[in-house]
Amino acid sequence: MGVGHARVHRRGDVVAVQRAQHRVRAVESLQAREIVGDRDGPVPVAEVGHAPVPRGPRRRTPPPHRPPANTARPAAEDAAPSFHARFSATGRRYRYTILNRPVRPAFARWTALHVPRPLDEAAMREGSRRLVGTHDFSSFACNPGEEEDPIVTVREASVERRGEIVVIELEAVSFLYKMVRTIAGTLVAVGKGTIPPAEISAILAARDRKAAFPTAPAWGLALVGVSYP
Repeated sequence: MGVGHARVHRRGDVVAVQRAQHRVRAVESLQAREIVGDRDGPVPVAEVGHAPVPRGPRRRTPPPHRPPANTARPAAEDAAPSFHARFSATGRRYRYTILNRPVRPAFARWTALHVPRPLDEAAMREGSRRLVGTHDFSSFACNPGEEEDPIVTVREASVERRGEIVVIELEAVSFLYKMVRTIAGTLVAVGKGTIPPAEISAILAARDRKAAFPTAPAWGLALVGVSYP
């Protein structure tokens, strides 16, 4: 019996949110299907995993690890024995979701950061563009000095408003610890007018965590894509 490797695509559980979508639309006017998060950390909406799968001519052996009840595996495919879900990745995309309106959320309390003060998404977008490229992101890491290499290449950074929702998306090969959330907290400061968009460049150049703004909460953060060769 040989042992192959399966690449498993996992999507975070959005069923509860989707079931409440009609209520959310009526009460909160939110795009519920796009609000995915958790109070403790980012929710993997499009995560990829790997597991060895024993094979035989007439026998099917279930994967060695059963996924949590709130996840689903919509697809699986063969992968090379050297494949690793984390280390073989060539890109990751994170999304940070902000609910921007005076009234606090009822259903999306743990799925989006509530910012009651109006945000200037155009200024936030301008600031995010200064993050694109290869830079030392020590100012946005929450464990300064502990990273082996603080140099990160951000391929894409965007800020988009969808009604009352402001969405920040970042794509890179890898990220530093809490880097996305610290960038989100700093871009919120830009959106409030606390600092101008050009200040993002100065914060990057400082290479000092104290130069950036407080790290945004974990809720609102989601891993939405992983790419491979």
